[in-house]
Amino acid sequence: MNPGGPLGSGPAGDRVWLTGNNLTGGRVFFGDVPGINSSCGPSFCTVTSPPGTGTVDVRVATFGGISPVTSWDKYTYTG
Repeated sequence: MNPGGPLGSGPAGDRVWLTGNNLTGGRVFFGDVPGINSSCGPSFCTVTSPPGTGTVDVRVATFGGISPVTSWDKYTYTG
């Protein structure tokens, strides 16, 4: 799996789209916290950001493993 980015920033409860490949069946995590209502297809995921603060790495876990931490996977909570 290979999610692309950058993700940017927003509040908790923000709907976030991730693009990449081999994401089918994935679960999205904001740091160690699972995203809300994540849904992943072959080349994208949609997810609602859970409560949080600061800047976190957003990663996708699939049967193939967990996406690596990159400079593109950062999400910064606002307001």
